[in-house]
Order: sequence, then structure tokens, then C-alpha cells
Amino acid sequence: MNKEGGLLTLEEIGLMINHSPMTVSKRIQEYQEEHQVILPIKGNQLDIGPGVTHKKIIIELYEQLMAPPDIAKRNRSGQKSSSNTWRY
Repeated sequence: MNKEGGLLTLEEIGLMINHSPMTVSKRIQEYQEEHQVILPIKGNQLDIGPGVTHKKIIIELYEQLMAPPDIAKRNRSGQKSSSNTWRY
């Protein structure tokens, strides 16, 4: 979520940059996988749809022995949110 509290959907991003939601989705997925981050779009932040979830990336980073505060910072989520992922 950005400082103003809004989240954009793939459709909204596509409209802004004149690309289809499918193209936007592919590019976002490529970027997230390459950089091992989760971009703050609506589907990712609210775990909506088939996209890469926070949980998958958080668990992969945790398995690489990354410290929880670093995981939270990298994924732009709070440490409590990241900690909840591997607590269960």
C-alpha cells in the first residue's frame, strides 16, 4: 500500500500505460520473480487471484535464512505480517 493508502489493480495500471491487463500481469510477474519482491498492487496485497502471494516469497526468503526484519522490509510489509506467515 502506498502512503496515500490506495492500491491499483492490473486493469487500472493497464489503462494508465495503454497495455492490456494480461501484459501488465506478465511484466509484473517477471519483475517479482527476478527481484524476489512483491510489488504493492491490489491483487498481491490482498492475496486476490492466482498471482504470487506474499507467503510464497516470505517462506522462500526465510528458508534462505534471511532475518524477519529484512524480509518485511524487502516485501514492503510489516514484520508482524511477515512473521504470521511462518508461524503456522
